Amino acid sequence: MTEATATQPEASAAPRPWRDLALRGASAAVLIPIAVFGIWCGGVVWDVLIGAVMVLLSWEWLRLSGASVYRWPGILLPIITLGVMLLAAFGPPIGALGLLVAGCAVLLVLQRHGDIWPAAGLFYIGLCGFSLILLRGTDWAGLLNTLFMVLVVWASDTGAYLAGRALGGPKLAPAISPGKTWSGAAGGLLAAILVGAAAASLLAPGGASRAAAIAAMLG
Repeated sequence: MTEATATQPEASAAPRPWRDLALRGASAAVLIPIAVFGIWCGGVVWDVLIGAVMVLLSWEWLRLSGASVYRWPGILLPIITLGVMLLAAFGPPIGALGLLVAGCAVLLVLQRHGDIWPAAGLFYIGLCGFSLILLRGTDWAGLLNTLFMVLVVWASDTGAYLAGRALGGPKLAPAISPGKTWSGAAGGLLAAILVGAAAASLLAPGGASRAAAIAAMLG
């Protein structure tokens, strides 16, 4: 009786690799239709969606880097990000890039104790949002290219999750992301290549091999 009681906490504390599967599935069921709707509509709908996402990402970046959006200079990050998105959508692209570079420089000048992370986050988030807005554009080719990229990213993330949780194994970068494994990286890459080739075959027949190479680089 005593032995069974002593081992019970160990059994209950055993890791459950699929414990967040339901949450991931629920979030995907909500977010995927929103993303597909934005890609299909393009124009202002897509621009507003990307702008909102990038501003929220800037808030999250400040939280992860230990800064505060309510104190100087952290408050500048979401403001500059929004400005870059507005210029990318409605102004000259060169203006958006100029604001992005200037904003990074300002955050570097205003850095405290050698903290470069707000400026690094602005560059990364701003460039991603800028690229997504310009990639979609307003034509049919932009729709197909954006849809292809999103499908590859989703496939990579899903393949990495399933392979990593099912196979486990050595960690990829334990100091940065303790949950990532080499098996997950390989599974994500394989899924990206397969889905990229399949998507290209459906969206633009004849370019599957080139699309698989592009998907491998994205993955």
